[in-house]
Amino acid sequence: MKYIDVLIYIILTAISFVFLGKITDHVNPVVTLSIMSSCGIIVFNLLNYKHTKRTYLVIFQSPLLMFIMCVSLAIDWWGMVLGIYLADPVVVMSSLFIAVAILGFVFSAKTINLYAKIISILLLFIADICLAILYKLSIGKSSILGVICGSITGIAYYIYIYSSEQLSLKCGMTSLQLLATRFWLLFLSAMAVVYAKYDYSGLLINDFVKIILVSFGSLIIPIYFAQQSIIKIGGNLTAIFSCLVPPMVYIFYVIVYQQTSVVNTLVCILITISLFLPKIITKKASI
Repeated sequence: MKYIDVLIYIILTAISFVFLGKITDHVNPVVTLSIMSSCGIIVFNLLNYKHTKRTYLVIFQSPLLMFIMCVSLAIDWWGMVLGIYLADPVVVMSSLFIAVAILGFVFSAKTINLYAKIISILLLFIADICLAILYKLSIGKSSILGVICGSITGIAYYIYIYSSEQLSLKCGMTSLQLLATRFWLLFLSAMAVVYAKYDYSGLLINDFVKIILVSFGSLIIPIYFAQQSIIKIGGNLTAIFSCLVPPMVYIFYVIVYQQTSVVNTLVCILITISLFLPKIITKKASI
């Protein structure tokens, strides 16, 4: 089943998002980011230790693509951190995946029905507008800024998807090799901010353990399957399917917390329709 990797990525990301804030909400996001990115570097380099030399020689073989991949990933994660301060994680996360899916549709193969593609993109834009206008946040937070931040972050994530796919195609890099190299800029930038403005003195051993466990559940395991999906089914299809993360997050949130939201329900319906509409129209056209 060629879509199994992206499905596992969607489910694991959704589950981790529901519990991530609850576990680490008392820890500064930048401190959390520095620890999580270091976990990614250590784990994926250990798993890839037999191919370390070849992996890092690719930096000299295709330095521009490698630079673009690392920078876009750093912008993606820093955008999420900024979005938490400006708005709400749900708004930023939803806008992120909406932007990724829109770009996936725009640059997808011509096999997708053009009219279905246009309608799907419009539905995704409407979902973003609903988030910006209807989503109510506490005083000092802005849903509009959250959508803008999430959209910019989504563009960065799509660039990461494209650049990592190109590195795989042109340089023959595997998922583990890509993941072993992608976190360095994110880690170094996070450490620079922590060194300049924060520290780890307020963290307990228990906090470190929780963040490490969260790193495996929300970062290391899901992104391995995401990278596998990019290589197996391509960047555009992975980008489009990844927009199922917000609806899946909402489903798990309702199950765990027994709370519903009209705005979230509407946005999730629009996203789901936009993703499955091209398949429905293609099937009808072939009858």
